[in-house]
Amino acid sequence: SYSYNLMQSGFLSLFAGLLLFQSAALGAGEPREFAIVFSGSANGILSSCHCPNSPWGGLAKRAWLLDQLRSVAGSNRVIALDSGDLFPLDPVPGRAPLMLQLFAQMGYQAIGIGEQELAQGLETWNEANRAADFWNKTTGRTTFPWLSGGFRLTDGPRRSQMLVPPWTIWDCNGLRIGLVSIAGPEAWRYAWAQPAGFELVDPDRIIKAFQAQTRDQLDLAMVLSHQGLDADRELAQRISGIDLILGGHSQSLISPPEIVNGIAICQAGKNGENLGILAVT
Repeated sequence: SYSYNLMQSGFLSLFAGLLLFQSAALGAGEPREFAIVFSGSANGILSSCHCPNSPWGGLAKRAWLLDQLRSVAGSNRVIALDSGDLFPLDPVPGRAPLMLQLFAQMGYQAIGIGEQELAQGLETWNEANRAADFWNKTTGRTTFPWLSGGFRLTDGPRRSQMLVPPWTIWDCNGLRIGLVSIAGPEAWRYAWAQPAGFELVDPDRIIKAFQAQTRDQLDLAMVLSHQGLDADRELAQRISGIDLILGGHSQSLISPPEIVNGIAICQAGKNGENLGILAVT
């Protein structure tokens, strides 16, 4: 059974009214609005603590809200994205594959890989994907909608290849949307803490490669970032051609979006307590 709080219910009504207003204003013949739903830093937490001072969060509430948003706006007009750190910081038996199954059921289109996904090593990450039944035995690769965040393999037959693709492109409500994922070099504060088998590619290199391949093809270009708020601000100051940065890692809560150099920076906080929603026209 799904429970929800009054703030979520009230916001749903507000969101529905906003979409209806935009549709009327733009004309029935050319509806060009959609919603980006974003989250991050779930940290393997399934439900809220139900504490009086912190009643928010819980994946059951999130699943209910996502279902209602899709019912109101139309499933083809809602994009769900996550900036990573789905897995708990400290291992909990069975929790990682369960998180993958739940996020897949909620219909997330793309999820960036954070350092917590790889903290126990590459083979442990592989095993979590296999246990959740997101594994192609023929190719030996995951079928979960991960984006690499810049993690590149350093050993084995796929040496020098990205762990998974670093970007994706899709159509939403007649618009061409591109999403590229990055992770910052400070993901591990100490070099000895980084597990063997992969390395991080510089975020600027990944974004430049993404832009070179998608030049003049996109209506909206987004970065799914796992490098923290300060690094996202610095990134926005030095790049162009990006419209939106959906951040993570620092577990910051930014509401409303912070505009830096014309780029909107968003981040939804910690422990799955919040679900960010942007109505885009």
